[in-house]
Formats: sequence, C-alpha cells, structure tokens
Amino acid sequence: ILTAPLGIIAGSVTVSAAPPTEVDRTRDEPRPRSVEMLEGDGREDPNSRHATTSVPTVSTLDFGYLYWPGNHWYTWAQYQPVRHVRTGHYGLALDVTDFSLDHFGIIDEPSSDREAQLEDISIVSSLPTASITYDVTIDGDTHTATSFSCPGEEALNPSRLVDMGRFMQLVDVPVVGYETDADLAGSVQLAAATRHFALTHRVVAPAGGSDVTVRMSISGAAVNAYPDTTYLRENRAIRITDGSDEGWVLVLPEMPTADPRIVRGDDGGVTLEATFTAPAEGTILSLPMIAVPSNAGGEEQLSVWLDPLATVRVECDQMSLDGSGGDQLEPSTWDPERGVHVVQLSDLSAVGGPGNRDWADPEHHNWYNRHRLVLTNQTTEPVAIPMVFEAGNDAAVYIVGGSPMLRDPGGEPIGAPIQISKNWHENPFWYHLHTALTVQPGSHELEHTFAHSRWGSAYAAAHGQLSLVGWGRNQQWDESSLGAFGETITYDPDITLNRATVDDIRPFLVDTRGEWDWTGNVGGLNFLLYKSGTTIGNRDEHRMGRLRTRYRATGPNLTDVSYAGITRDGRIEGRVTTQLGRTDDLVRVYYHLEYEFLDDVEYQRIAFFQMAADRYGDNGFTRHAYGNAVEAVFDEEIPVHGTNGYESDLVRGIPLEGSDPWAMLYH
Repeated sequence: ILTAPLGIIAGSVTVSAAPPTEVDRTRDEPRPRSVEMLEGDGREDPNSRHATTSVPTVSTLDFGYLYWPGNHWYTWAQYQPVRHVRTGHYGLALDVTDFSLDHFGIIDEPSSDREAQLEDISIVSSLPTASITYDVTIDGDTHTATSFSCPGEEALNPSRLVDMGRFMQLVDVPVVGYETDADLAGSVQLAAATRHFALTHRVVAPAGGSDVTVRMSISGAAVNAYPDTTYLRENRAIRITDGSDEGWVLVLPEMPTADPRIVRGDDGGVTLEATFTAPAEGTILSLPMIAVPSNAGGEEQLSVWLDPLATVRVECDQMSLDGSGGDQLEPSTWDPERGVHVVQLSDLSAVGGPGNRDWADPEHHNWYNRHRLVLTNQTTEPVAIPMVFEAGNDAAVYIVGGSPMLRDPGGEPIGAPIQISKNWHENPFWYHLHTALTVQPGSHELEHTFAHSRWGSAYAAAHGQLSLVGWGRNQQWDESSLGAFGETITYDPDITLNRATVDDIRPFLVDTRGEWDWTGNVGGLNFLLYKSGTTIGNRDEHRMGRLRTRYRATGPNLTDVSYAGITRDGRIEGRVTTQLGRTDDLVRVYYHLEYEFLDDVEYQRIAFFQMAADRYGDNGFTRHAYGNAVEAVFDEEIPVHGTNGYESDLVRGIPLEGSDPWAMLYH
C-alpha cells in the first residue's frame, strides 16, 4: 500500500509529510470545538422559541453512491449503459438506454460509507434481476415507450445527472418516445435517496380531451421473490414480502386529478398506473412511485412516505442577520417525485442583505442568509426526514460559492452534513441542498445558515456537485470554491470531458478582470495514471474506474471529499481525498493519496500525481523549483522543448530530500 499526502497552492505543488488538519487562524481567534464551528459572526444568541428535546442527527447508514461500474466512457464516445446506485439500505442498476432496472434489492450487511466506497460492483450486480416498462393508454390503445434520448446528446448518453451527493442521486431522460404514436412525448426520472427511491413516468397530454392512463410495470426476481401482498392505502400502496419481514413497500401519492392504483399480477409482477380524466392538451401527467425497502425502518418510519404531511412537519422562515424575525413559519411542500420535503430558501435581499456583488462593502462578506427551521416529529419513534432546501442564485449572492450548514439555537453547528448540488447552466440558476435528519418525537428548532463570502474572518470553503445540464455532457462535475467570486478548483472524476481528473484551477484574490472576479485558469492535473503496453478500449491508459465520491464535509472551514476506485485492469485500488481550507490569502488544497497494489504491475510510465495533465495543460508556467524546509535546492526556467512530456529522462525521478520537501511551478 502506497499512501502519501500532497498539497497544492494555486499554481504550485508542495509535498508534505503531515498536512495540517485545520486551517490557519489568527492568534486571537478562539479555537473551535469542531471544524464546522462558527468563528466570529458577531451575532447574539437568540432565545429558543421551540422546545428541543435533542439535537437531530444523521444515521451512518444514510449515505448513497452513484457510479458507473467501470468508466462512463469505455472507449471515447462509447458510454457504458448501466449505472449503479448503492446506499446504506439498498442497491439498484439502472440501464439508461431504456431506463429499466436490471437489478434492485435490499442490502442487509451494514457498512460505513468509507467501507462501501471501495466495494466490488457485485454488491449491486448480484442483486435480483428486474425489468421495467413504461406505457400509455389512450382511447383503448396502449403505446409502449421505445426510445429514450436527450436532444443534442444522443450519441453521448441519453441520461442527465441532476443531483449527486450523500443524500440524493437524481438522473433523468428528458425525451421518451412511444411505439405507434410518434406525437406522444414523455420523460422518466430516478431519484435515489438513502432509504427510498422514486421512479417517475411523465407524459404530455395529447390533444383530443380523452382519458389518459400512465403506467409502469415491474417484473422479475426483484419482485417475484416477495409473493405475499398487503394493501396499505386502498389501491395506492402495497407491501410485498417473502412471508417474513423482508420486502418492499411501493407507494403512489394521492392524486386530486387522477385515480392511482397498484395491481399485483398472477406472475408476481407489479403494475402501477393512474388514469387522468380528460386532461387539457399539454398538461404534464406524472406517475411517481416511491419504493421503500423493509430495512429502512419500522412502521413509524414508513409513515414518512405513506402520510408525509401528517407524520412530520417541516417549517421555515427567513431571519435577519442579527437573528430577529423568523416568526412567520411556512410549511414545506412534499415532492412525491423525489420523496422529500421541499423547504424554500428566500433570497438574501429579502431581508436587506446584498442583492448584488458589491464586495468593496465589508458588510457584504459576512451577511449570512439565515432561516429559522422547526422540525416536528408527530410519531412516537425517531424518524429520518428526507428534505431538500431549494434556493436561487441570490440566496448566497453568487452561485459559484455558498456553504450551507445547520446550527442549533445557540449558533453551534450540529455537524449534520448537507449535500450541495447546484446549476448555473439552466435559467433560473438553482441550489438543491439535501439532507436526511433523524429526529426524535416532538419539536426541534434549528437554523439553516448559508455563508457565501467569508465565514468569520476568512473566506469560506465549499465543495459540491455542479450539474452540467444546460451546458452539455450532463455527467458528474464537482466544483470547489473559496468565497463567492468564481471557481477555485473543478473536478471531472471520471474524465467525462476526456481531459483530466482536475480541470480548472484558479488563483485567489488576484486582480485579472477586476477585483472580486473570476481569475485565470492554470489547470489541470491527474492522479493515478499508467501505461503498460496493453490497450483497453482504444487507449493504452489505465486510470481509475468504478469511481465513487464520498462527500464527507462540504465546508465552510475544511472540505473533505474523496474519489475512490480501481484501475481498468483491476490491479491498483486507489482513494484520493481532497481538502480545501478556509483562508484569507492563497488557495490551499491538500490531497491525500492512497494506492493499494492488488497485483504486480508492469508499466512503461506511471504517475501518482501529474501536473500538468496529458490532455489538459492551460498554465504556461515558465519556471520550476523544488526544495525543502531549509532551502530551495533548484530554481530555473522551464526550457521550451516542444513535447507534451519531459524534456529528457534526466529530469525524471528527481529525489526530493530533506524535511518537508516541496515542488513548485510558477511564472
């Protein structure tokens, strides 16, 4: 096993034997009790206005991974059609070409998110097989979905990745076509949360005013293995079991304009459908199903999906910077297409905060967007509440930044992780901030705090998923930022854009297009990469696949996100952890590299850390240096040698000696 920590400072690389575990602080700042503790926002503690019997927590099994079993591209422009979801409770394999579930089932062996990050793909591929079809009936004629596509992306991948993180994996196909009716159009969506998944079939109502039945049919061992059927809510919710407690509950929501029903066939299959009476032309007819595995919790937990608005209450209202206000609590809405409570966050300008990016005003940097949040569990047992905080660009002044957290009424962060998913390629821009809090019976008061520029006296760090829907390629892309002035470092973990694992790298607090603006790009870099003379796909290149992203901490003091997988030949397993620290000067990101050799490896060339990358080198560095804590051993110009590699073998494999060795590229 080879492990090494690395640090990068926007435009230079340093090697350190022991990177700091927390960011630098001025001497007079108090030492926090946790890395996520607030430092010096100047607020007074508000009086608690709601009884809080305990602090909500997040279960260690409330995690999820979305990943390709190999790589998205096996060979360039030829994508793998099946994508896996693995949570702490269940797994599924989604074929994006027809949006069918090849496998789905319960995962009973408990494991942590760190352990699950490096599991073999058999954890999902060995689950029971299944098949799902989608169809529509109009005037007695049934039309089956036969084409699944995304305009402009047909040759690349019909599916779009919308949300990705610890708590929600959301994938859709925006255009579905139907056999025998070329004018009929629909779409499909999978929303995979930690304890349930929601599958939705939507159809655009055609002209004519006829009744329309929207349908999904599930067959295969994944449902046949559970022959016992119990109806829970008339015809819209059933429990299927194997005679013991193991099985699934399938739920359709109450529909004021339709008649939802679930029918169990003699062959063990399950049909879910809803008939809409004479819908107006162009109306979106939605059939969402929520599937809950039996290990998600007891009957009280199940009621979160069966009777979502009667079981729990989620209420929210915006507060001013000083903690006043927040008395006009508004209830959340329930989204059956995702199976989550939706909490709408207001723009910061609604309470007099900065509605523009006038960073020359010192007040703007620490004007946090604060919302009072009251959670009420009306059951007799602890339940996990899936929820998402939704916001627009102005909720955090500028969407390139934004670090959300949950605090208790005294201002102390409770340590519950929040997933950051966002998009500035669609109009309007949006944030989806997911979490799943386990709440004891009774009412509990929290605060949702959204930092943007500074957190305390230094600039807040954030790391989350940036949706590319609206831009193109539509697959995983991560963005980390300091403050709210532009991207800091971006990640393409599966190299979907065919360039590098790390793409754009931008210096901080540099005046290039004016102060407080985007800066120049000096990307990119790669992690584990080697060539052995054996071609896989159309390249002699072994990089990590089966990549799973663990978003352990998204900010604001220190991010902690890791990418883990295995090389395409199955010989090297790796985990790369990136930590971006809150700071008031330079970009500091620490990379912890862990590589385990599972077999002997013969290679012609190998790189554990590479800057610049083979297919991404937008830096134009003119000098390079290396040294240690005592001295700069070497510092010279980079000669122009007209190749993408080293000038010669003489400059390869240079030992870095002494205490705290470092290497640097600069202008």
